[in-house]
Amino acid sequence: MQYRWVNVSSRFARRVALAGSRAPYLLVIQTVRGSYLPYLGVRPEVFWQMVRAPSKGGFYNAYIKGLYPRADLEPAEDESDSLARARALWASFPARPGL
Repeated sequence: MQYRWVNVSSRFARRVALAGSRAPYLLVIQTVRGSYLPYLGVRPEVFWQMVRAPSKGGFYNAYIKGLYPRADLEPAEDESDSLARARALWASFPARPGL
């Protein structure tokens, strides 16, 4: 699975990535504290809206948090470890209509 990381200027997020070539997509937010927050089923349009939003934290609270399935990933010494866990989570998520 390929991740397209986009660095963002925010007090909440350091960068965001969208993975997957078809639904369900996986949005991964790397917070400024270093944790990775994966969200399943986030459409590419929502990803780009977040990238362009003036407030990433405000967008997150209004349009992502509580609306998409999430699992916490602990920061890892090697970034690829956290992303591997996100990939495994994405692979285990069944496709649902409308996501």
